[in-house]
Amino acid sequence: MVPVQLITGRLPKDGSEVLMPSHLLSDINLDCAVGDTLNLAVGLRQDGDDILSQHIPYRPGDELLSVGEDKTYTVVGIYEKPIFEAADAPGYTLITASDRTVLVESISVFVSLKEVEEVYNYADGTAPGADYAVNSKLLQE
Repeated sequence: MVPVQLITGRLPKDGSEVLMPSHLLSDINLDCAVGDTLNLAVGLRQDGDDILSQHIPYRPGDELLSVGEDKTYTVVGIYEKPIFEAADAPGYTLITASDRTVLVESISVFVSLKEVEEVYNYADGTAPGADYAVNSKLLQE
C-alpha cells in the first residue's frame, strides 16, 4: 500500500493508469486532469553502469537518461506530494499499478501495520527467501 493522499480520482487498477502528483502540476503550470492521457518516454537514469533511483540526487554532467520505450497512460487521480519523495529528488513520482508481465530488478513497497515490530514477520511471510530492506529510521519515529 502506497502512502498517498488522493485529492481527486482513484488509485490505478493496472499499468496503463497513473496518479499525477499535484506539485508537478503547480511547479510547471501543467494543465492535466483526471481522464487525460499522457505520452511519456520511459527509461532509466544511469551513471555509467549504475542505475540511479529517485532517491539519488541529480548528478549534472554524470548521469544520462536512457529511454526504453514510449508509453501512454490515463490519469486516474491527482495526489498530494508524497512523504517519501525527498525535496532534492531529481524528478516527480507518478504512481501506477505493477505490471506482472514485466520482470524488474527491484520494487518499492509501502505497508502500514498495527504492530510495528511485526514488520519482519510480514516481510518474511510475504516474500519468503527474498532480500528486502526496512526503513529502520522510520520505524523508530
